[in-house]
Amino acid sequence: TRKERLMNGLNPIRFFRRRKNETRRFFRRNRERLRREKERIFRFLRLTLVIGAAACYKMGYFPGTQFSSRILNEVKKDEEKPYPDFVYAHPYVTSSYYTSTHTIEILEKMYDIQVEPKKGRKPDRERGITSRLAILRPFCEFDADALPITFACWNSLVPCRAAEMDLGDESEDDDDEWVLFDMAVNGTGRKLRKGDEDKWECDAPPDFETEQQQQPWIRGIANSLFKRCRKKPKEYFDDVPADALRTASVDLFLFYSQTFSENDVAMKSVDEIMTEFFSPGGWSRCFDNIYAIEANIPKELDLYIPAAQEELYSWVNGPNRQYEAGFRIIQSGEWGDYDGFYLMEGDSVPVKNYWLDVIMGEIKAHKPFAVLGAQYDGDKWDAFYEDIPLSLLHHT
Repeated sequence: TRKERLMNGLNPIRFFRRRKNETRRFFRRNRERLRREKERIFRFLRLTLVIGAAACYKMGYFPGTQFSSRILNEVKKDEEKPYPDFVYAHPYVTSSYYTSTHTIEILEKMYDIQVEPKKGRKPDRERGITSRLAILRPFCEFDADALPITFACWNSLVPCRAAEMDLGDESEDDDDEWVLFDMAVNGTGRKLRKGDEDKWECDAPPDFETEQQQQPWIRGIANSLFKRCRKKPKEYFDDVPADALRTASVDLFLFYSQTFSENDVAMKSVDEIMTEFFSPGGWSRCFDNIYAIEANIPKELDLYIPAAQEELYSWVNGPNRQYEAGFRIIQSGEWGDYDGFYLMEGDSVPVKNYWLDVIMGEIKAHKPFAVLGAQYDGDKWDAFYEDIPLSLLHHT
């Protein structure tokens, strides 16, 4: 009856069952047509994807990344290159940088310039080398990105005289050229200005009694009217000899507080410095070798929080542990036998030329010593000053 049909229509179970059956009948009747429509849609999507990928590749851009196809190809090319064998041997295997960097070209240059030529080299003593110094340049996670900037001044303030010509700091004047200065009161020639006497070394004034006997009188008069001088050799600051590198060897260590393989920024910064070092000429001529080493301090323990020094006892744990690690690395002899090391932190910025020559001159003038440098003059040791041994207080 009509009432029963109405009640069946209001029954939700029967309603959904009826809709389900109708849907099944529709798909059975139109199965072939739906299959063709689906294939047509998928074919259109595939064609669109292929055209879009081809256009992106031609423009050199891949959506969702920051790398062009050229960079990706270079990275892929470097990844295909095998690492040189020396990175798996001591001492290089002790640092993860050599097996983690993606710039294989740097490792190849290092092998050609630094590793291979030194195989079978005579001992230091036979080559006239009497001392070896290691310069440790420590850096941590937060200043890894700025590391190359701290080396920028090395191009303008040359570390040693050996790099002077390469970096363009050599004087244009010829220091060996003799110059005649007009000493006559009313003379019109070049005058030796007052205050410049210390910059020139001149012939001794003529002795008229002997001059008249040994040379014509005209030359004697000329010697009294003119003074022959030449520039004195360059004087290097702090009254320290600047030729110590002739008998010394210096190696540069880029010293990371954590682990290179866990920080791409640290590796890229070292890559940039290594690239400059292995380029022809420049400040690299002042150093025998360059190395990348690490302290392997866990990230959660590599702390330097000056603002929390009153509340956190380990606020300076990172620098302290890194210094200990650096001391042990140099002391172990793994990278070479060194007479000492200089911890050149990031705020140790050269202010004059030939600063490395002066450091070596200071070492030569004051050795033997335990610590070379100014004595501590702060107040942070006051609480335990009486317990500090004299050897530490006076660097003996």
